[in-house]
Amino acid sequence: MEGNAKLNDFTMEQLLFLLKRKIVPKKPIGFSHVKFAIEDGMYMGCPGKEIFFSMSKLSVEDREKLVDPIINLFPRSLNSRSVHYSLFWRYFYGVFDKRGLLNKKKENTVQVSSLWNDYFSYADRIMSCFPPSHYGYVVALEMKAHRVGDLFLLTKEDKYKKQMLDMYDEVYRLSPIVGAKKNAFSSMFWCSVYLYEAKEFKLYNSYAIRFLHAVNKYNTSVTAKGKVVSTLNKLYITMTRKQFKGVLNLYKNLSNKTMRTFGFKKLSFDKSLLGI
Repeated sequence: MEGNAKLNDFTMEQLLFLLKRKIVPKKPIGFSHVKFAIEDGMYMGCPGKEIFFSMSKLSVEDREKLVDPIINLFPRSLNSRSVHYSLFWRYFYGVFDKRGLLNKKKENTVQVSSLWNDYFSYADRIMSCFPPSHYGYVVALEMKAHRVGDLFLLTKEDKYKKQMLDMYDEVYRLSPIVGAKKNAFSSMFWCSVYLYEAKEFKLYNSYAIRFLHAVNKYNTSVTAKGKVVSTLNKLYITMTRKQFKGVLNLYKNLSNKTMRTFGFKKLSFDKSLLGI
C-alpha cells in the first residue's frame, strides 16, 4: 500500500486521467493532488507505478487504448530535464529502487523480473509507434535495456547479453539525434557496468573505453564525475598495466574541460597519473 491508493485497483478512467496530466517532474508545479493515485499522484515519474500495478488486469483492448496517451507523454526531442521520463519507465517495470539488480537491495527486482515478458511485449508495442528519431523511443529503449541487463545477470544467458548490447548500442547511436546527449554516454556506462558485474571483463574494457570517449564528447556537467571515477577504478582492475597506461594517455588527451574539474578523491590510484 502506498499513499492513499489501493494497489492493483485502478480503473481505466483513472489511468487515462493520470496520463492526461503528463508525467510528473521533479518539481510538480501545477499538478494537483489525486487521492486515488499512489502518493496522491505527486511522485516523480507518476503514473509509472499505477501502470505497473494495473497491467495484470488490463484487457488487450484496454492496453491498446492506453498506447496513444503514453506516446503523447514524451517530447520528440529533449530540451529539458529527463529524469521523470526515465523514472516512468523504471516504475513501469515495477523496479522501485535505483539500479535494479545492480542495487544491493535487489529483492524487489528479482521478484518482479518474472513478470517482465508481458511488460516487454507491451513496451515493444508502444515503442513501435514512435519513429526511431524520437526521444520517447530512445528513453524507452534504454530503460528496457536496463531490465534485460538484469535478466542477463540473473540467468547468465547469452541471448540476454546480445539483446542488451544491441539495445544499448542503438541508444548510443540515436541519443544525439534527439538531443539526449546524456543518454549517449549513460548507455555506454550502464552497459559496461552490467558486463563488469557479469565478469565479462574483455567486453567491459571495450564498453568502458567507449563510455570515456562518449562522456568526453557529450558531457556538459560535473555530475558525470561518479561514472568516470567508477569506470577508471574498474579499468585499473580489469586491464593489464600496459593497457591501463593507454587509458591514462587517453584521459590526458581528452578535450572536454569538465573532465579537468572533477574531484577524484575516490580514485584507486594516484590521480597525478591522469595529468591533473
